[in-house]
Amino acid sequence: DITISLKDGIPIYRQIANQIRYMVASGILVPGEEISPIRALALTLSVTPNTVIKAYEELEASAVIYQRRGAGLYFR
Repeated sequence: DITISLKDGIPIYRQIANQIRYMVASGILVPGEEISPIRALALTLSVTPNTVIKAYEELEASAVIYQRRGAGLYFR
């Protein structure tokens, strides 16, 4: 589960990205597993889709996730 805090001073998108990185590193999320769709995660966390997009872009830039056109996002 991803939890966010509005009080710790870390941007929400960074909190999401950091927690996903941790879950991948600890083996909770495995390579090839599909990542939650943007809208679904945004609804679950009560944030805007743009916040999740920014987190996913950061994760993709650091090669934690990758996109398969028309098929979704996956963990490396």
